[in-house]
Amino acid sequence: MRSKARRSSNLASPEVVEGCEVRTKSHPIYTTGSIALNFSSGTPMVGALMESAWTLSELCRFRVMTPAQHDENSDDDGSCLNSSAHQSTDKKGSLNQYGKRPREEQKGNTYRETAWALNEVIF
Repeated sequence: MRSKARRSSNLASPEVVEGCEVRTKSHPIYTTGSIALNFSSGTPMVGALMESAWTLSELCRFRVMTPAQHDENSDDDGSCLNSSAHQSTDKKGSLNQYGKRPREEQKGNTYRETAWALNEVIF
């Protein structure tokens, strides 16, 4: 039997080392709607990410709200799950004359938008 010649391997430093960022190229690190906390101003602020984040060194836009406003919105979102079955049955009745659903009125809550550095927030 012939033995295979051993290939010499080049022992360069590995590309993946402790503390480095590893991710796939086709998916962002954080997606739109991810909830983050920011403590840089001294008071905790809750923000919903308004755009996908691809690197940890970028500034991203967040819809900023107080923790109380976030809790209020979380309660509203959970209660809609049970009523979604009822809404799907009468979709035809909610269409206008052009075959489109009318725009929902926005609640009185207004949110401000601000840019936060991703390395300053906790997701």
